[in-house]
Amino acid sequence: MTLNWASPAGAQAGDASDSSEYLIKAGFIYNFAKFVEWPSTSFSQPESPIVIGVLGTDPFGSVLDRIVADKKIGSRGFVVRRYKWSKDLKDLRDCQILFISASEKHTP
Repeated sequence: MTLNWASPAGAQAGDASDSSEYLIKAGFIYNFAKFVEWPSTSFSQPESPIVIGVLGTDPFGSVLDRIVADKKIGSRGFVVRRYKWSKDLKDLRDCQILFISASEKHTP
C-alpha cells in the first residue's frame, strides 16, 4: 500500500511552521482520516465536517489548514480548531481527530 502524503507545494517558504516535520505530520493526519470508517453517530449531520483539533500550543501554524483546505472525504470537508487545556473539555466532543501538542506534557 502506498500512502499519498500531502504535498508541501502549497507551503510558503520562510514560514517557520513549515518545517518538514509538521508537513509530514499534517499529511499523516489527513491520510489517517481517509482510512477511517466514521460511525454515523460521530457527526451531527451527513455533511458535517471532519474536525481536526490541536490541543495546546499549535506547532503547525497554517500548515495543517493548508493541507486540508478544499479537501473532502465523501461529502465531508475539514475544519481545524485550536483548543486550550481546561478541566472541562466539552469542546472536544465534536472533534474527530485530536493532535495533542508537546506543550500539554505535564510532569509530576
